[in-house]
Order: sequence, then C-alpha cells, then structure tokens
Amino acid sequence: MVTLFEKIKMLGTDQVLTLISGTTLILWGSAMILGKRFTRKRTAEMKEVALQLAFSFREAGDGSILQQFSSLPLFNSGRPGFEENLLTRGMGQAFVAVFDYKTKIEGDPAAMEQDGEDESCLVQTLACFKTNNLFLPAFSLQPRAAMESSAMERLENKLGYRTIECRSFPLFSEIYQLYGQEEEKIRGIFLNSGIIILCEKERDLCIEGKGEKLIVYRHRKKIPPHEMEQFLETAIQVHDIMDHSAIYYQNH
Repeated sequence: MVTLFEKIKMLGTDQVLTLISGTTLILWGSAMILGKRFTRKRTAEMKEVALQLAFSFREAGDGSILQQFSSLPLFNSGRPGFEENLLTRGMGQAFVAVFDYKTKIEGDPAAMEQDGEDESCLVQTLACFKTNNLFLPAFSLQPRAAMESSAMERLENKLGYRTIECRSFPLFSEIYQLYGQEEEKIRGIFLNSGIIILCEKERDLCIEGKGEKLIVYRHRKKIPPHEMEQFLETAIQVHDIMDHSAIYYQNH
C-alpha cells in the first residue's frame, strides 16, 4: 500500500506547491469559521449574563467609554483597542461598564486570543466605574510578574508615576507593584482601606484609578461567562473600598 508521504514524494514541485497552498487555505478557512463560532457563542453567553445581572447589553461599544477613561494607563499604551460584549448599569452614584477590551498586539506570543479567534489580539475583561464622589489620586497597581519594562518606562516617563513601596505588607510588596503621582495619598489609601488584604487574596488584580474613574481587571484574562458574576462582585468590592476611603484621602 502506498502511503500518503510516498504519494506526495511522487508529485512534481508545482503539484506540491499547489497542495501546500490548498492545505493552507483550508486551515485558514477552518480557523476563521471556528473563530467566528467562538465569538458568537461568547456574545450569546454574555448577553445572558447581562440579563441575569440586570445590565444593559451591546455587542460592541462606540468608543465613548474608552474616551471617558482615556487618562488611565491601560488606555495610554498606544495600542488601538475597542469594546466588545458591553454590559452597562447605574449603581447608586456610580456608572459601571463591564466589557471585553480587545487590543491588537502584533508579534506578541503571550498576547494570543484565548479562544483561538485571532493570534494577534489580546482580550481582557474590564470593570470600569465612574463615581461622582471618588477623587482618587492617579495610581496603577499591577502584579510584579506581569510588569514589562516598556510599561514601567511609560508609567514613569510619560505619565510621571513613581514607584510606591508598602514595606509593612511584605506579601503584598512581593506580589504587586504600585505606581502613582501622589505618594503619600496613595500609600494612605492602601495602608488604611483594606484593599491590600483583598489584593493579597486575589493575587492577580490590576487596578487603576484617577479622579472619579476606577478600573479593575485580571491581568491578560478574558473572564469566562460563568465566572462573570464573581468577577463583578470582586470589582464592586474594590470600588466600595475605595469609595468608603474617600473621606480619608480627600482630607490629607
């Protein structure tokens, strides 16, 4: 019996090239179909989550939320991004938006789309809060293991952030790196609000704040729909801790 490999060896150069091209097109087409299927599945599941949690839902944002939060470091990376599967709701004096934030990152193998949709895209699920009585100093908290040298340079050189140490919490200092513009205010918030204990428990939280805006996400993670409620609860807990600490950092 002639094997497939032997049959290929019997082909001429032009025939082999044609075979390779045809196979590549088939694989590419299959990947596109699978990617669209994953996208439709997630959209349907996120829409169901929105219904269950009493949020409004849109498949895609119009960029207005990104514009509102554009002063935060995540949206100052120079990488174009957009919102997908957008859940929005009013929450007391706060507006909250939860969505998949997709950014194009060419040539970054660590930033591959989790569901195989697009290997050049990174998708992270964000919870964004805009609250009237929040007056946060500008800060960024990231897991140390996730900090890239380019991101640190951008925080320090472009945004004027400085490293802030919390030496009285060695586990927190081991896991996280805190940056900000007003060191004493930021240290006061973190040392007196209980946020450090929550961060130590979660270990992979990313938190950014400035003025009335606050965002919470898990580093490079697109939250599965069945974990969305738990993620939102954690994000709201972060927001509430910051909100309840407002009196302290407004008067110092």
